[in-house]
Amino acid sequence: MAGSIFFRILSLLSIFCLFSGCGHALPEAETERTDLIALQEAAGCCAYARIFCLRASTRAESEGVLDAARLFAALAYSQQIHEHLYVAAIHHLGGSYHPSHRVVLRLAATPENLRTFLSTVNYAERAPISRLLEQKNRYAARLMVRHAASENRARHWVELLLLCSEPQGSSPYQVCPRCGYLTSSRYPDPYCPQCMASADRFRSF
Repeated sequence: MAGSIFFRILSLLSIFCLFSGCGHALPEAETERTDLIALQEAAGCCAYARIFCLRASTRAESEGVLDAARLFAALAYSQQIHEHLYVAAIHHLGGSYHPSHRVVLRLAATPENLRTFLSTVNYAERAPISRLLEQKNRYAARLMVRHAASENRARHWVELLLLCSEPQGSSPYQVCPRCGYLTSSRYPDPYCPQCMASADRFRSF
């Protein structure tokens, strides 16, 4: 009898605690972190740009425009490095990344593909660097600052190639394998101006 009364009291107390909030509350749905979303979007942009540049390089080579083929190949490698950096950051922050395997691209002649790169592959203007800095997400913002700087440099070489009517010679482009910085072998640096990697590690195109 006493055991039955004791059991009823415990049952009433547990019900009271459940409704009063003293018990274990159900876990709230976690909101997606803005830094992870920004990094995932950035990695996706890099993947798109990498595929575009690889296909444009193949198209330029088939047209005999070897300087553009080398530049597009260098751009694709640079975008691949940035994509890997973003993916590593996503995993470091506990997120996941699933790249899209269905990319629809319509390539034109090489000069038009160069102009397409200038008009559409322009993550530097869309990067939410200021917003991330306001939210104190410096880790994600730092990666995007480097990406934007590298892409602005790459746009310079694309614009220069569009203006240049004569071939520039063999292997004019170099890419830093550590941060994706793209430069010309005509103006060699002893180290990468972005990440200070030794220039002897640069990959030539």
